Amino acid sequence: MNNDALQLDALATERDLRRRVVELATSYRPLRDEEMLRKCREAWSGDELSGGVVGQLWVECLFPSETGRTLQSLAAQDQFDSRLLSQLNHPQRCPELRPLYLHQEESILAAASGERRGARPGLIVTAGTGAGKTESFLLPILNDLYRNPRITGESGVRAILIYPMNALVNDQVDRLNTWLEDQPETGNRVTFLHFTSETPENARALSRSALALLKPNPSRIMTRDQGRLAPPDILITNYSMLEYMLCRP
Repeated sequence: MNNDALQLDALATERDLRRRVVELATSYRPLRDEEMLRKCREAWSGDELSGGVVGQLWVECLFPSETGRTLQSLAAQDQFDSRLLSQLNHPQRCPELRPLYLHQEESILAAASGERRGARPGLIVTAGTGAGKTESFLLPILNDLYRNPRITGESGVRAILIYPMNALVNDQVDRLNTWLEDQPETGNRVTFLHFTSETPENARALSRSALALLKPNPSRIMTRDQGRLAPPDILITNYSMLEYMLCRP
């Protein structure tokens, strides 16, 4: 493929965007006076300082993230749980032969290294949009939960995922629902609960909510009552609900 075909002319894009927006604004012909319409078109086609409807574009150069090893190779070196590897080996999850981004690999290795020392290191990951930041924390968390199953009689939430908005909470819930929906009934099953204003209080409230239409998933705790009786491994919530929980007995 010709590399020139992959290049974006930012200045041409700005001109084209400005032209198309002005065409849209004038296509309804809100003014009957042609001279007034011409002046509006001229003003709207200018920059933001002269009344233009399109501001200057912000152009940022992004370099592609480097790729590293695969989950399969990490599992072969005992850095990633083999049962979790099998669970995630699906096109809609994390196929074992798909190369990880380097920051994803480094996050998994850093967390695994801390685990061997009896510590859980704090990790900060920065990456561009679409570079798999979610996997950078979710894969290490799941790896830790699989490699360190609950001790008999142990209870309590083991990981908390916090988001500022319910929409982001729901995105993460959908991801975990896809990743964990068919975990084996025997062995270490990781559970999760999303706790927001949308979470039903009990089974009766669940039956009246839209969540009742979802395909049953034994790994997902659906109500607040269930979460209190059997706390999940992973709690997904927002800042407000976390504060609400911490302020209650």
